[in-house]
Amino acid sequence: AGGDIFWFSTCFTERMLKDQSKALFGITYKKVIVNRFANIQAATRKSLFACLTDIYVRYTEDDPCLYSLATCPKTYLFPKCNKKVLSEMRSGIPMILKPSTGSMGNGIK
Repeated sequence: AGGDIFWFSTCFTERMLKDQSKALFGITYKKVIVNRFANIQAATRKSLFACLTDIYVRYTEDDPCLYSLATCPKTYLFPKCNKKVLSEMRSGIPMILKPSTGSMGNGIK
């Protein structure tokens, strides 16, 4: 049996999730499973998420079944990675820059 996975940065009850999935995606579910992780908000912080992604890449980059740039794009933190970012930008690779304090698309360049 298949299903959809949604990752929201706030806590939802089953009822709220059903309402949101209908309002946002036009999907009505008969059964919804809500999986809650304690302190999951910490993983949604950009800086911590970048560190977690970097660790994941280091452990999986040699296995094409676990790693691809499509599912785990390169992530850099400023000012720690300034030289790497400037080098990549000079080579013409497109990048998305997000400020650590921005949200909901604010500040993306």
